[in-house]
Amino acid sequence: MADVQTGNGYLTIATELFDAITRFPFSKRQYKVILAVIRQTYGFQKKTDDITVTRLAAISGLTRPHASATLDELVALNAVLKRDGKHGYIVGIQKDYEKWGASQNRTPVPKQDGGRPETGRDTVPKRDTQKITQQKITPITPREPPASRPAEEATCGVKRFLELCKTAGEKPIPEDDAVFELAAKGKVPREFLLLAWYEFVERMEQRGKRYKGRRGWRQAFRNCIREDWFGFWDISRDDTIYLTAKGRKAQVVHADRLRQAGIEVVREHTLEAAHG
Repeated sequence: MADVQTGNGYLTIATELFDAITRFPFSKRQYKVILAVIRQTYGFQKKTDDITVTRLAAISGLTRPHASATLDELVALNAVLKRDGKHGYIVGIQKDYEKWGASQNRTPVPKQDGGRPETGRDTVPKRDTQKITQQKITPITPREPPASRPAEEATCGVKRFLELCKTAGEKPIPEDDAVFELAAKGKVPREFLLLAWYEFVERMEQRGKRYKGRRGWRQAFRNCIREDWFGFWDISRDDTIYLTAKGRKAQVVHADRLRQAGIEVVREHTLEAAHG
């Protein structure tokens, strides 16, 4: 039997906002995610919360891809506010519910008979075709065909991306890439980042993914880390980053490559160790 007590946690939300959420035609997944956002914000007497998509998926009961896509839908509806955070995204509810879905609820312009939009002005009288003065027509100069894109900007697979980096004498992810700053802000260890990189390359090759040259591939990896595509790590209650079961499994798969990079599997990165 469930023992539901307010002492175990409760929500405080304005009735007007709750009614607005009830009335708005959110989809089933959108309801799940917006309620998860409310739980992580108002449930802790906060307006916003820094949360990973993995955690949001766990609370809402959705898969990670569905949670990520649904969060973007709510942001597009202006029902949820989102910006980059330390661990994932800083999210919160847009309390001004009159702004929800504003861009999607525009009233169509009424039409008059004949299919022309009504503007409120008198109909323009027909011209006398015999009194039209001939106008000088300026010849149009043909445009030059666009210059071909450099090979490095062309859409390519991950193998071609690695070849381009090798030819240019660059590392696939340079030391000054923004992904390292992103990881540092989220307290993600370098070995976790390397583990994610090995998995990223392998999965992108298996799925035949294609991005635009070196810039596109590096941006894709930044998105991978920012949104925690693989769910390899999570945050403990004491703000410690630890490897999830998926992360530990990936460690085993990529163990040889990690050792070649001078990284050994260590227990302190597990949840059990994080909790002492």
